[in-house]
Amino acid sequence: MKVLYLTEILPYPLDSGGKIKTYATLKMLSKKHNITLVTFVGEKRPKKSFLYEIKKLGIKAHCVYSPKRKVGYKSTRKEMIKTALSFSPFLIDNMRSRSFKDRVRKILFSETFDVIHIDHLAISQYLPEEKTCFWYYEEHNIEHLIYWNLAKSAASFKSKLFYFYEFLSLYLYERKQIKKFDKIFAISYDDKKVIKAKFKPKAKMDVLEVTIQAPRITKDSDLPASSIIFIGSLLWPPNLSAVTWFCQDILPRIHKTYPRLNLIIVGHKNEEIENKLSQFPKCKLIGYVDKIDQYLDRRRHIFILPFIFGEGVRVKALMAMAHGVPLVSTAAGVRGIEAKGGRDYLEATGSRSFSCQTIKLIKDANLRKELGANGRKLVRKNYAETIASSALDRY
Repeated sequence: MKVLYLTEILPYPLDSGGKIKTYATLKMLSKKHNITLVTFVGEKRPKKSFLYEIKKLGIKAHCVYSPKRKVGYKSTRKEMIKTALSFSPFLIDNMRSRSFKDRVRKILFSETFDVIHIDHLAISQYLPEEKTCFWYYEEHNIEHLIYWNLAKSAASFKSKLFYFYEFLSLYLYERKQIKKFDKIFAISYDDKKVIKAKFKPKAKMDVLEVTIQAPRITKDSDLPASSIIFIGSLLWPPNLSAVTWFCQDILPRIHKTYPRLNLIIVGHKNEEIENKLSQFPKCKLIGYVDKIDQYLDRRRHIFILPFIFGEGVRVKALMAMAHGVPLVSTAAGVRGIEAKGGRDYLEATGSRSFSCQTIKLIKDANLRKELGANGRKLVRKNYAETIASSALDRY
C-alpha cells in the first residue's frame, strides 16, 4: 500500500522516546509498504546523516522547517497565554503551520494514497478536508490527561487555571479527532482501555507497542554504583516535575548515606531550568546529546523514574532495561510496561521509599545484576520487533 505518514518531528537521531517509537513504526511499515513521510524539523537543514537513516529505509521524506520547534520555556509561557485567548489548545496551536499544510496538500494533489497515517494528536489537524482513503492514528500519549495532572499538581492558581483550560480544550479536541479515524494504534493495553472508555471510538483498535533492541553487554562489576541517571527533556513538564521532586525530596536523603554520589541529568534544558536545579549539590545537567548509550552503563549507573504522573509509556525505562541498567521507579514511571516490581525494577511509593530503594541498589551489586538481567529478558520477550510487527501485519 501507499502510505502518507505525517509526524511532528524527524525521527532521527534516536534521542527521545517519541523518536524511537516513530522510527520503529516506519522501519516496520517500510518493509511491506511504500511510505511518504512529511515531518517538521527544528532546523532549516537537518544533518544529511540523519536524513540518510530515513531514506535508506526506502522512505521518501519531506521536511518542513518550523520555528515553533525552537520555542523556549519563557517564550512558551507567553505563547500559552495567547493560545488561551484564541480558544485553541496550546498543544495544537503550537504545531500549526501554513507550510506544513501546503506541503501535505501539494502531495495529495499529485499522488493518491491508500492510507494517511497520523503520528501524534497535534498532527491530526493536517488531515485533508475530503476523505479519499483510510485514516489511521498512532497514539503516543492520551494528551488531555497530562494536563489534568499538571492542573492538580500546579503550585499557583494561575497555573492551575491555565492547565485546567488546556485539559478541557484538549479533551474536546481529542474526542472530536479520534472519531475521524478508521483505525487507532494505542501504545499500550492500558491506553487502549482508557481510549475505549473515554472516547468510545467506532474505529478498530490495536496495540502497537514500542520496540527496543537489547544490545550486547560487557562484564559485570562488583563495585558500588557511582551515579544516578535520569534521561529526558526537561522542557516536557512531566520530566521536569519528576526531576524537581527527586532533587528536593529524595536526593538529600540519599546524600546522608552517600554524600559524593552524583545525579546526572541528560536532556534538553534552558537557562531558567539550569538555575533552578544547579542549587542542588552533586546535580549535573549534561544537556542534550544525540547518543545516550554512554549514560546507560549497568556497571556504574542506577536509572531513576521518579514520575508523579505521566501518560503513554516511558520509553526511557525500556531503554535502561535493554542495557541491563537497574532502575528505581514509581508506578507512574513504568505505566503501560509489563514489568513487575521486585523482579524487573524496584518500586517506590514516596520520597522516603524512593531514597531507601535507591540506597539498597547502590549497596547491593548482586541485586543490580539480577534486576538488570531480568529487565533485559523482559525487553527481549515483550518488546522485540517481531512482536510489535504483528499489529502492523493487520495494517
